[in-house]
Amino acid sequence: TTAETSPEMKIEQAEGDVPSEDNAPPPPVSGEETKTEDPPSDADIPPPPGADIPPPPGADIPPPPGAGIPPPPGAGIPPPPGGGIPPPPGGPPGGPPPPPGMGPPGGAPGLPAMGAQPTKPVVKPNTKMKPLFWKRIILKKEQNDLFWNDVDELDFDIEDLEEQFPAKTAKKLGGGGEEGDGSGSKGASNKPKSLLDPKRANAIAIMLNSMPPTIDLIRAIRHLDTDVLKRDAIGMILNNLPSKDEIATLKDHPKDGPPLDKPDQFCLEISAVDKLEERLQCWLFKLGCKERFNDINPPLSILSKACDELVNSEKLKKTMGLVLSIGNYLNGGSKRGQADGFQIDLLPKLNDTKGTSGDTLLMFMMRLLKKKYPELIELPGDLTHTPECTRIKLADIDGLLKKLTGEVKLFTNRVEAVSNVINPSEAFCTVMKDFVNTVTNQLEEAQANYEKAEKLFNKTKTYFDARKTMASDEMFQLFDKFLTYFKACDQQYEAEKLKKQKEAKQGRGTLTKRENAGKKIGGPGGGDGDPMMGIIAAIRAGKASGLKKSDLPAARASPRDNEEEGEGESESESGGNPFAFKLRKVERPPPKEQEPEPVNELQQMLNKRK
Repeated sequence: TTAETSPEMKIEQAEGDVPSEDNAPPPPVSGEETKTEDPPSDADIPPPPGADIPPPPGADIPPPPGAGIPPPPGAGIPPPPGGGIPPPPGGPPGGPPPPPGMGPPGGAPGLPAMGAQPTKPVVKPNTKMKPLFWKRIILKKEQNDLFWNDVDELDFDIEDLEEQFPAKTAKKLGGGGEEGDGSGSKGASNKPKSLLDPKRANAIAIMLNSMPPTIDLIRAIRHLDTDVLKRDAIGMILNNLPSKDEIATLKDHPKDGPPLDKPDQFCLEISAVDKLEERLQCWLFKLGCKERFNDINPPLSILSKACDELVNSEKLKKTMGLVLSIGNYLNGGSKRGQADGFQIDLLPKLNDTKGTSGDTLLMFMMRLLKKKYPELIELPGDLTHTPECTRIKLADIDGLLKKLTGEVKLFTNRVEAVSNVINPSEAFCTVMKDFVNTVTNQLEEAQANYEKAEKLFNKTKTYFDARKTMASDEMFQLFDKFLTYFKACDQQYEAEKLKKQKEAKQGRGTLTKRENAGKKIGGPGGGDGDPMMGIIAAIRAGKASGLKKSDLPAARASPRDNEEEGEGESESESGGNPFAFKLRKVERPPPKEQEPEPVNELQQMLNKRK
């Protein structure tokens, strides 16, 4: 007889040990009714171990120990060891039947036991339900101390669950058919479906807009084709590679289901490349390796040249000697005097010490160099690499070198790991193995350059008796500031010299104009020149102070008037200005008729013009 259960009930697994793989008889087909017959009265054959249902009629031979003989069709459900199936909660045997599709425990019938097999009954919902993606756990017989051994399933409202979480069934294009009748899959919509996170899918879709087709992209990865994939594109692919969980979810998507969206298809297709992430990482390192070495080798070369210039410059030695002699004189009679040298921290401070004239101590030195030591003016030309070293730190280069050493080691390991998996004929194996040898040699060369530059810098620092803790950029910044102020003082001196030359030239030009103006205006008779034009030119030049009162035409109007003024009148009365003379009334006798009045030179000139 079949035991009926309410749909709200959940079939529980009987307590007791799980049947072993050897003696567990296979269950009958799910949903098939089973019948039990009363045993004959004279049956004295013992049932199988742990079974409380008598064997079928006609069983004469007892089964061997440990052997499970499958019951013939129509036999009852073999109970698990330890007893029969307990009645479901809420009623004894003979109650309502189990929910449709609810089969017996033990999984599908007739399947051989392989590893840990499910022991709970198969559940077949009345309608297609929305899937819950999880990774199930199947307990093994020896796993008795796990959390899930103490967890019991609770009852719930099946009808409410089916109503709230049914599977989305696409309708037919023509609108016909009902959900769940098997015709929904034929009329399913062709709208692409995405199983990725929306943000991830959106990021991948944006990336694909600037990428070649996936098939060309995969081909470029296998052949290391930089014409198809640039360095930036490789970095974008690395940032958007699908994770293992995403790939597993995409592979579980049914083939007869709705098509996957473009980002999902890309993830599924690109995951077919073996060791994809390691390939891209090695390729990206190879393309950017040159820049890494450029951050190390050129700065070390510049630093070495700058150190050589400081040590070997004769002009720097003489300039520092001048600073030392001036400093000892300034500090004479004090504890700071009689110095054999000074710390290079002083060099920028030479431009801060000012004298009574307003010139700095460095400007004072520049005037001295211009007069006595002009060859030292070209000192900045001996230290051409000093300004570049103000941004070079040996500590930073050491960090870059250590980082690059670790990257080269990791690159070598990745190349070996990929080469052991992929086909040896692929371009990756040949190209990357050759590059491993190349980058290893370059790394050794960079390490040697660093050791050489560090040794030379320490020697230079000791040569100038600088602080042991002084960094490379700090030392060269001191020299660079000194050279900057040095060149500024040189430019200031040249500007002052040019200004003086210009003023001297203007003074000579003024004197020449004065001399020429006197020649044109002065002298009896006036020569062949035009006296009026000479006066006008002198006024325009603003240098008419050299004119004399007697040079004016009005002063020469009458010789008799000149006699009355007296010869003792000095030029100082007019203050040297030819136009600053006094006007006074002069009484003249009436002219004699018989003697015509003489005409002066100005009148003659005016008469000629008329």
